[in-house]
Amino acid sequence: MLGIDTDQGRIGFERRRSDSTRAIKIRVDAKRKVTVFAAPKVSKSEVESTVKKKAKWIFKKLQLIEENKIRIPRYEFISGESFLLKGKLYRLKVIKSKKEGIRNDTSRIFCMTSNRKSALVKKILVEWYKRTALEHISGRVARLQGKFRKKPGRIFVRDQAARWGSCSKSDQLRFNWRIIMAPSSVIDYVIVHELAHVQEKNHTERFWELLEAAMPNYEQKKIWLRVYGGGLRID
Repeated sequence: MLGIDTDQGRIGFERRRSDSTRAIKIRVDAKRKVTVFAAPKVSKSEVESTVKKKAKWIFKKLQLIEENKIRIPRYEFISGESFLLKGKLYRLKVIKSKKEGIRNDTSRIFCMTSNRKSALVKKILVEWYKRTALEHISGRVARLQGKFRKKPGRIFVRDQAARWGSCSKSDQLRFNWRIIMAPSSVIDYVIVHELAHVQEKNHTERFWELLEAAMPNYEQKKIWLRVYGGGLRID
C-alpha cells in the first residue's frame, strides 16, 4: 500500500497496472479503497502528482461512501424479511410445503419448503436468484449484443467473490449472480461492459469508446455499483 500527504490529509492507495493509453485513472470502491491505474511507463512522481490533484475529489468520494454506507442486514431467512431483486425490495414469505421452490409476485417472494430451517431457506433462495439472474441476463445479452460487432459465446452465472462480470479469451461471459439485486440499468451496465470486452479484451482507449457509444451514461451506473455494490448480498 502506497501513501501520500495532501492538503486534505493522507491518502493511502494501491497502484495497479493498466495497459490503457488513457490518462491515469483513480477508483474509489465501496470499501473506501483507493486504487490508481497507470501504465508501467508512468513514473511514481506522475502518479503521486495526479493523486494530489485529485485529492479533493477522492475525499469527497470517501465521504459520500461513508454517508451512503449500506448497512447489510443479518438475515435469519424468515417471513417478513426483505430481499432485493432488480433494485426493488420484496418481502419474504416462508410457506411449509412438501414441494420446495420459489415463486414471486410484484412485492413478495414465496419460499415453499418442507423444513423452515434458515440454512435450507437460504439455499432455496440462492438457487432461485441464480436461475433468475441467468434468465434475465441471457435475455438482456440477446437485446444488447447488437450494439457490438462481435457476438459473445456461452453465458454463465457464478458465485464470484471479486467480480461482477468477466469475459474469457473464448468470449464466454460470466456474471456474479448477486448483480440481479441491482437496478435493471446497473445490470445492463455490467452486461454492456462485458460485451465490450468481447470486442476489445483490455481496458484500452478503444474499449472505453465502445462502452460509451453503447451506453453514454455508463459512468453513473459504474459509480452506483462502487457505492452500493457492497450491499448486494444475503450472506
